[in-house]
This record gives sequence, C-alpha cells and structure tokens, in this order.
Amino acid sequence: MNEREFWNAQYSRHRHAHGPNETLIEVARTLTPGSALDVGCGEGVDARWLAEHGWSVTGVDISSVALERARTSPHVQWIEADLHTWNPPAEFDLVTSHFVHVKPEARREFFTKLARAVRRGGSLLFVSHHHSDHSRPALAELNFTADELHEFLPGEEWQLTYSGMRLKNTVVWAARQPRL
Repeated sequence: MNEREFWNAQYSRHRHAHGPNETLIEVARTLTPGSALDVGCGEGVDARWLAEHGWSVTGVDISSVALERARTSPHVQWIEADLHTWNPPAEFDLVTSHFVHVKPEARREFFTKLARAVRRGGSLLFVSHHHSDHSRPALAELNFTADELHEFLPGEEWQLTYSGMRLKNTVVWAARQPRL
C-alpha cells in the first residue's frame, strides 16, 4: 500500500478533525495575518481557522478523502499532493505543519523545502508527537524532535521563538525569519 492509499484508508475509517490545534491558535494570534500554508492539512480544521481569522490560506494533503471533507470551506485553496515531491512556492508568511509523519532519511530535505516556502520575515510552526509517545508505536520512527529541526534550520537564518515539549508528548518548534 502506498502512502496515498494508506492515508485515504485512515480517513475512510474515521474522522480525525476535532478542532484547530491550540498551538496554532496561540502562535497565529501573535502574527499579522497574511498568506499561510498548512502542510498535511488533513480535513482542514487548522486551514479553516486561519482563513476565518484573516489569513489567505493554502492547505495541502496527500489524502483525497481528507480533502473532500476539507473542501466544505471555499475560503481556502486546497491542493492534493504528495508532500515529499510537491514544491511549494516561496510566498508564505506562515508555514505550519501539525503531526505530519516524515521518515528520518527524508526530514532534512522535507523541512528545508518548507522553510524555503517562507517569505522573508515569515514564520514556521511545526508540531509532532515525540518519539516517546507510546500511544502510536507503529508511527514512532516518523516523529521528529525539536533538536532535529533546529539542526536542519540553522539559527543564523531563523530566530527561534519556542523549541521543546508542550502538552503530553508533543514537540513544538516555532521560529521567525528575520526581516532584512
């Protein structure tokens, strides 16, 4: 089963969306609304929240089943794409990704690509389950740490606003790119 089939099967079994992620709300409220990219948007709850709060939003996900549910909001541009091969344009004020699963050998390229999608002066927000989250043992190797992200995205280019654990077993990494 390929990745698209896997995620379509997951979303076909049950809904995953419960409400916008608290960390997204907390971070986005400190920013001036502009353009946002929600990577691995699933059913679109975070993308819709951003759009409702003045952001121009693009949501991208590999699952056509999840995006079919997400498309109930006409205020977001929805894109079905494989996140590992899709290349976003470098035009976003905020790039956010919550609980996207990335294989260890693909992380550097994946997160570097997303960082390049941020416009100068923009922000990144990545949230993941920590490796120690034993509630998802089959997916543990697909989770990343804040330290890994810090290594991939050097401090000279990013002003780290938060890095570490929040909530139970959740890694958060937020950074702002300095304006020149």
